[in-house]
Amino acid sequence: MSLALLVITARAFCYQAEVTDISGTKYFPAVKGVFFKAEKSIYVVMFTIESSLSKQDSKPNQLIDALIEVKNRGVDVEVILDQNVDFVNMHPAVSDRRVPRLLWGEPKIKSTRVYKRLKDAGIKVYYDEPAGVYGIPNEQYFDLPDDYFKLGWNRELSLRAKFCYLINLAYSDISDIKPYWSKSVTTITKQFGDVGRDVIHKGMAELRRKKLLEVKYDELSGKRYEERRLKMYKILKLYDPKEREIKLKAIEDKYGKDAYAKARKYAEIVFEENNPEAIEDVILKTKEYGEKEVKRVFGEIARKNIDNPKRNYVYVTRILGKAEDAQP
Repeated sequence: MSLALLVITARAFCYQAEVTDISGTKYFPAVKGVFFKAEKSIYVVMFTIESSLSKQDSKPNQLIDALIEVKNRGVDVEVILDQNVDFVNMHPAVSDRRVPRLLWGEPKIKSTRVYKRLKDAGIKVYYDEPAGVYGIPNEQYFDLPDDYFKLGWNRELSLRAKFCYLINLAYSDISDIKPYWSKSVTTITKQFGDVGRDVIHKGMAELRRKKLLEVKYDELSGKRYEERRLKMYKILKLYDPKEREIKLKAIEDKYGKDAYAKARKYAEIVFEENNPEAIEDVILKTKEYGEKEVKRVFGEIARKNIDNPKRNYVYVTRILGKAEDAQP
């Protein structure tokens, strides 16, 4: 068996070529001139071109007229346009928000009047997508609430919490158990590019602590873990973080820093550290049942798994109530 090796140096492919600069103001007269000089064929590829309705003599209109004219005298004309959805200018604020379709309204379509004019003139015109003109598949997109930016949640949340917020919006939009939705963490991670489970757990937990997400568990009722239904999630209405801070500060001023700090620490155990009503109630419960009893109950709750249905403030109040009933 023999091996033949053919080596050709790069220099063998070098050749001289004439390059003409048609940038800036040189573009229009150069292209128009080439169109009119064409004898056999013209092949045009354009990113975008739009025909003005108010200015018939605009430069884009003159180029289109030139293509139609040379086609009518027998020149073979073919035009390729970029895909027709204008992803850059679909929303006036998209350059600031940088969020694909989550904020966009109806799609703006590029080059449609030009496409129609060329098509009507018998010119071979296509979009660069094989399927031709297309719109956005709405079933794959959802809307991000305007309040997400107006209220500053784009600055308030961590990256993983933002990611999980979008996951919640996506699944909520197609859920058949609205306002809740339910998927296993394994399914979620696979659906979104094999992202780490830790990202999902911590992102969801942050949303829950920020009072942006409600998590509903199957009742324990003697079931083994694998027999329980999946957690159900319900995305909550966005609120103003600044107003929340004002309410929290008012509670601190009313009851003192120490009482506020302890109550908020207890509330954190049951994901309520950003709930002013719950924090104030912890302070009141401490006065009613005593600090020792409140500490004992929250200690009992803290030992439960983070996904235990009983790790919530309602269950805390029930235990405290039972303790009161048990007293002689």
